Amino acid sequence: LRQGSVEDAVDGVVPSVVAVPERPEELTQVLAAATLDKQLTVLRGGGSKLGWGRPPDRVDLVITTEKLNALVAHRHGDMTVTAQAGMPLTRLNGLLAEHGQHLPVESAFANATVGGIVATSDAGPMRYRFGTPRDLLIGVTLAMTDGRLVNAGGTVVKNVAGYDLGKLVSSSHGTLAAIVDVTFKLLPVPHA
Repeated sequence: LRQGSVEDAVDGVVPSVVAVPERPEELTQVLAAATLDKQLTVLRGGGSKLGWGRPPDRVDLVITTEKLNALVAHRHGDMTVTAQAGMPLTRLNGLLAEHGQHLPVESAFANATVGGIVATSDAGPMRYRFGTPRDLLIGVTLAMTDGRLVNAGGTVVKNVAGYDLGKLVSSSHGTLAAIVDVTFKLLPVPHA
């Protein structure tokens, strides 16, 4: 934990404290403690869309996913990828391009993260051909406010088990749970 600064401001409101968890378990612990203390909490990925939505009156805590930025698994043959929420989209697509694959999602923000893209349903013009992040999401791990890590969906495209929590948290702006990692179906990089 560190004290909030002007660089951490959410729509002009400086948070009291900023948490930078390095592991999913730390994220759940911080979120559970904030819930018990009734702290007004904002989740942040790359910070590119913090001005979206209603401006807050106060912010007690910002939890950033900047250190939760690992590539968990890239299943080349299945054309799926699992990445932590704090991974920048540009970095993810750079890693996938090495294998001739990509996540066909665009963002107008250079520092947009995969978790932030799902949480805000951020999508560019390619959504008309390939769909939104919600349409490409096949699995998700969430940190709940009671300290639990919850997995929903799976790692293969043909997956129908359980509630589709990934679709539920899409466009939720972090109000329902914190996205820890996401699994997407991929497409080959087009030749032209």
